Amino acid sequence: MPIDLDDYEYEGQVRWHGALGRLWRSSVVAMRRRCADAEYFAVREVQARMALHLHVVVRVPAWSKVDAETMGIAARSAAATHPVTGELVQWGKHGVQDREIQAGPSDTEGVTPDLSRAAARIVSYVGKALGYSLKDVIPGSSNAERCAPERIAFLYRLRAAARQTVRCPDCPESGPGQCDRRAHDNLGYGGHVVTVSRPSENREGWSLSHLTRKRLREERRAWMAANRPDDVGGVSAGDIKLSKWLRIWLERHGARRARRTWEAQQYARAP
Repeated sequence: MPIDLDDYEYEGQVRWHGALGRLWRSSVVAMRRRCADAEYFAVREVQARMALHLHVVVRVPAWSKVDAETMGIAARSAAATHPVTGELVQWGKHGVQDREIQAGPSDTEGVTPDLSRAAARIVSYVGKALGYSLKDVIPGSSNAERCAPERIAFLYRLRAAARQTVRCPDCPESGPGQCDRRAHDNLGYGGHVVTVSRPSENREGWSLSHLTRKRLREERRAWMAANRPDDVGGVSAGDIKLSKWLRIWLERHGARRARRTWEAQQYARAP
């Protein structure tokens, strides 16, 4: 990594990660001003300097008059502020690069849309991004460059900035060292690696696998109903044992909470 370990802005990179979620949401708002029906699939990738950037597939209806360049311009115009420091964050000059993937009607199906080629390209692109985002980025990798002493020192300093220096919105007065938010263990970023646009009253959302949480819940219920034991009125001996254990645990937990509350009241009354 061609950087100066002593002069590098470690805290600035951690703050960038802390504001990335807001900046992306601002980009989504800007793009939907150009096309209200736009849907997206976003993957966060870690670069060599451990800085996050996004791979995003944006889907717009075939009848829409916007193209990749238009949506890229909209995304570049976005800005946000860090949730703690309030400093302004924006995409860099080369921060947004656009590429168009088109899906046209099939020659054999007439007017029926054939999305197989476009879907394959999208899955390939997203798969590549996921591969990068999940690669080994910790010391001890088989990659010799990643094991270099300079890289290990860089990682330790970056982790120290995230764990001990840069505050998140939920940090206690004592500082980030006592905060249990995962952002401090993820170099400042507390969000998800993969996000997709969710369905709403006006939008259908997007899932490359066509799986939604609602559908998964329905499938789990169907599986449980199909595999429910017939004995003990549909409840197995294991279920009964587990319910007894839970009841005992809840009683003990409630008693402990009541005792702590009582002790706190006594301490408050003490002169």
